[in-house]
Amino acid sequence: MTDFHTFRIVMARKPHRCEQCRAPIDVGTSHYRAAQVLDGEFSAYREHFECHAAWSELNFDLRGIDPWEGAPFLRDDDHEEDDRAWMREAHPVVAERMGWP
Repeated sequence: MTDFHTFRIVMARKPHRCEQCRAPIDVGTSHYRAAQVLDGEFSAYREHFECHAAWSELNFDLRGIDPWEGAPFLRDDDHEEDDRAWMREAHPVVAERMGWP
């Protein structure tokens, strides 16, 4: 089976949860919808635009992770206090959703 990853902008027609922060994605909210097959396993998830941007910056820009290696969702990551401080400054909306005031 061929691995793939699709990424689309959609508008929520029913409530969803962001895979990054686990906060609700309300009806009528534009957000990303992703689907993938990785190592033969299918998964699909949704993300707030802000959460995706914070995740991408944190992992690929600050930590230097190779995008092809992937990175854990924000909610699944073990965040050091430096990560939390950076998130509060660079992405305050996401920090609030993650419960990091």
